[in-house]
Amino acid sequence: MVYLFSLFSTETGTGYGLHFFAIILAGLFLRVPYVSVILRIRPIITFLPVMTAIYCLVSLVITPDPLIVIFQLALLALAKIVLMVMGTSIFLELVSSAELIDALRTLWFRLKLKWRPVEDLFQLFDLTLRFFPMVMEEVKALMGMEKALGIETSRSRWTQIKKVAEYLPTLVVICIHRAEQIGLAMEGRGYGKVLPRTVAWPVHFGLWDGIILMVALFFITGRTFIV
Repeated sequence: MVYLFSLFSTETGTGYGLHFFAIILAGLFLRVPYVSVILRIRPIITFLPVMTAIYCLVSLVITPDPLIVIFQLALLALAKIVLMVMGTSIFLELVSSAELIDALRTLWFRLKLKWRPVEDLFQLFDLTLRFFPMVMEEVKALMGMEKALGIETSRSRWTQIKKVAEYLPTLVVICIHRAEQIGLAMEGRGYGKVLPRTVAWPVHFGLWDGIILMVALFFITGRTFIV
């Protein structure tokens, strides 16, 4: 939170360099595998040159700024996006999505607020995290079945995308059937009758967590008044 707030408050190349240095130190100190971070940000890196070119073309049309100024602004925006994605990727390598949802649900449970829409939103996140890996497993199973039958498959990325698109109706039917089963199970277990719902694996908030939170809020407040 502190890193992202500081990053969005920075507008100079020196500030971006300091944030990049902070990412390197955090990765070394926390022993984050940089290979995993690179795999996470690779799709964004691939798309950024196209986005930068579009930004420059649009800016040339609608603004009177010279090309060098537009290019500098584009590079700064590019650096901000890359640093933001890198910082988020390091965080996701350290904390899984399920743990993050459990932490948010623990905070919500301690507030003792009986708001059904919020409970449904948390449940939606949980189901999404479960269903997406299930869909990926179904795709891999169907492709593995083709290999087992001796059907020749292409390694081309576009061909694989077309193949997944052919499987899409079957995958949708399978997911709808599983969603119906999960809905019946949730209804049978009394989902929504007791609010707020308890957390199976609550995340405990200790003294050090409170100290870190106070330091983070102090930094954000100070940064806001300094800027």
